[in-house]
Amino acid sequence: MRTLDQELRYQKLELVSSRSLQVPSPLASWKTRLNQVCQGLLQVFTISNEPRIWTRTSKDGQTSWHIYDPVNQRRLTLMSEEEVRVWLDTRHNR
Repeated sequence: MRTLDQELRYQKLELVSSRSLQVPSPLASWKTRLNQVCQGLLQVFTISNEPRIWTRTSKDGQTSWHIYDPVNQRRLTLMSEEEVRVWLDTRHNR
C-alpha cells in the first residue's frame, strides 16, 4: 500500500495527461493552483524521510525535475525522468 506522498510521486512520474497539451481554462487553472497549495501544506505538516520530487516547466517548454532529499538535506535538479529513476534506484548506495 502506498502512502499519499508515494502516490503523488507515482502520478508525477508515471502518468502523462493529454490535458497538459491543452490550454487550461480559468477553472482548471484555479483547481491546479489549489491542488499545489494543498500539496505544499501537506508537505509542510508531514514529516517524512522520503524524497520530494516535483517538476517545473520553463517558458520554452523544457521540463526539469527537482528533488529534495530530507535524509541528506540535499537538493538536485535533473533534466529527465530517467535520471530521476536512476537517482532513486541508487540513492541508498551513497
